[in-house]
Amino acid sequence: MSIVGKSVFFNIEKLRNRKTFLFDISVWNTLADGEDRSIEVCETLFCPLSAPAIWELRKQAGTSFMRTAKLMEELSLNVTFRGIDQLFDYEIAHFIQYLLTDEFTPLSIDELFWHLLSYLSPSFSLINSADQITEEQKIFNDGLSERIQNISLTSLMEILGEKSSPGSKQAPKFQAANIKKREFCKGEKTKMKRIEQEYIANSIILPRFNEMVSILTLEQQSFIINKLDKLPKSKKYGGVLEHMLSFMPSLSSYVQITTVSGYDINRKDTDNDFFDKEILIYGLSYASIFVAFDRWLKDLIGLIRKDGNIGSLCYVGSLHDLKEKLTII
Repeated sequence: MSIVGKSVFFNIEKLRNRKTFLFDISVWNTLADGEDRSIEVCETLFCPLSAPAIWELRKQAGTSFMRTAKLMEELSLNVTFRGIDQLFDYEIAHFIQYLLTDEFTPLSIDELFWHLLSYLSPSFSLINSADQITEEQKIFNDGLSERIQNISLTSLMEILGEKSSPGSKQAPKFQAANIKKREFCKGEKTKMKRIEQEYIANSIILPRFNEMVSILTLEQQSFIINKLDKLPKSKKYGGVLEHMLSFMPSLSSYVQITTVSGYDINRKDTDNDFFDKEILIYGLSYASIFVAFDRWLKDLIGLIRKDGNIGSLCYVGSLHDLKEKLTII
């Protein structure tokens, strides 16, 4: 029994041999507003969108708004990374499948990317209060689903309009938590990282893991429990959490980012912090090349690199370096 869902990606052949360039909104704005249009579409270039980039675009107004949207549409092929929650679910499901089969498979292209609005939800359906669907509802669902999958970024922006981003409902409170965590750990970075691991395990991984395992047969559940007991355990803390995270790129990146962002207790909270952290999760885990000109993102990447946790990330921090990178792909 497989718990990893599969679907057919509508543009999969176009993406298969392309390098994945992930652009922060600062990069999109620079390219769209500049006179130098040396960044052109080529057969190996693919710049998927991300939820943070779309949210940031929706803050804009004036002539640059649609100019940026058109460039984003051109280079992304109207494709986005799946939403962060979707990636978390897929990674946990793949890990469970690994426990069952002893064979690990990374996320497929269609599990990483989908149509423009897939960052909001993996699918759309309309059912009545009895959890049933009529033939009329099915026809409506199919038609609306097709329209949603085929909508372009520029069409969506024309519908939503300028300055359409709803913004956060309340001011973020990252720094208050960072200060308390830093004081509790007495500045010890390994202990700060462990706190983040435990938090993400308890709030994200374990609830989803348990829910997915609960649908398996009793025999499979027993097999998984025994398998977990045999996995390598942390020498310092015990438990298999660190081993589990090695199979979950986006969740592992989330731990790194929340850890290093907690080092800076002098930074004031801003609405952009959430967007920056989320796009960096994509950049660390699934981008071939991550391009960002934003100063705080540069600082976070520097901290991650200093801690030796940069992984396979190829980071580009200037337009000049981006042009150089494009000449060798």
